[in-house]
Amino acid sequence: MTRYPRIPYAYTEHPLVEHLRNCMDIALKVSENWSLPEVICHRLKIAFKRSGVNIDVSEDIIRYIIKYSSLLHDIGKAAVEYQKQFNDDGSLRWRSEPSFRYHEVPSAVLTFRYLSRMDIEYELTMLASLAVLMHMSTIRNPLSRDMDISLRNDRWLRYGWTISVYGDALSELLRADIKLDVALGEALDFIERARSYVSVKNRRHAKLYTLILLPIIVGDNVDSYNHRRKRGEKVSSSRLKFMKEIFYLYNLSGGDML
Repeated sequence: MTRYPRIPYAYTEHPLVEHLRNCMDIALKVSENWSLPEVICHRLKIAFKRSGVNIDVSEDIIRYIIKYSSLLHDIGKAAVEYQKQFNDDGSLRWRSEPSFRYHEVPSAVLTFRYLSRMDIEYELTMLASLAVLMHMSTIRNPLSRDMDISLRNDRWLRYGWTISVYGDALSELLRADIKLDVALGEALDFIERARSYVSVKNRRHAKLYTLILLPIIVGDNVDSYNHRRKRGEKVSSSRLKFMKEIFYLYNLSGGDML
């Protein structure tokens, strides 16, 4: 029988729940200091009007979707298909570096499920889910048709993502009863939904998901980098250059590098 660690990990010796909470805290801090709820709310009201969408958007709702999209952005990493790489202490069992290839896909599906369960308007739910789906887009484009082929051919993920094993560990984060496992067919359907959503010509607000993505990117990278730095890991020159830009943005919000 394949063994899985007691708790899920986001990286070597980095508990996933800790990473998700840290990312959320940083994303919210960045959002407030940059007045993102106000900016996004204003931009969406204009874009919705031009798209003919009748939705009452408030800054509180924007804060809510930033909070939960940042909290759930990596939840797909909890799938046992990834966690089988780790021992109970978070050390790796057989590789030099963990792989979470395509984890953004189940993370986006679960974000969509969660916000739908919380009765958030469909348009806002889609924007938040798109932000999660696209948070790895500098490495791979999930909206590309190649993604379908890659997912179908991935031997780890031929049945999808099994996350329910860690339901207890994730319950405090979710605070709602949603199905955690994501079947491959459902994931492919969601990706097709996302493609259709961004391609409609009169949906002028679709690209505003990038404003929700921004604090997720900062939170994700700051927490990940700080963890790896504390472990004494070597960081490539290109990664250091990228992190210099990220920390510049973070410092503008009053954040400090650990």
